[in-house]
Amino acid sequence: MDVLHFIFLRVHYATDWQAMTPVDYCLVGFNSIEALIWFGCAAYVFRRNARLHNSGREQLYGVLFVLFGMTDIVETIQVSSPLIWVKLFVLIPLFAMRRMVLGTYNPTPKLI
Repeated sequence: MDVLHFIFLRVHYATDWQAMTPVDYCLVGFNSIEALIWFGCAAYVFRRNARLHNSGREQLYGVLFVLFGMTDIVETIQVSSPLIWVKLFVLIPLFAMRRMVLGTYNPTPKLI
């Protein structure tokens, strides 16, 4: 197997909807719940922004939560190398935006 194919193109797992095992049900359920949590975080950020700040930075923060939730929806269908890369390229800006938003609107030190 070509290394570049493995790193950038390989489908590691695909859900077979006709022959689901208990593990498949757990994975699909877990990723669905995880997506709902990310969408809930996005809703909280959008609501807080609309109520208090009306900041483009915080809107981008909410959009990143939505994008990360969408990657979890895709993960219920298949796990592939491109998906892992997309998750990484959404997660890094998500952490950066979290740091900026918290630094701007809540500058008190946090444990986490």
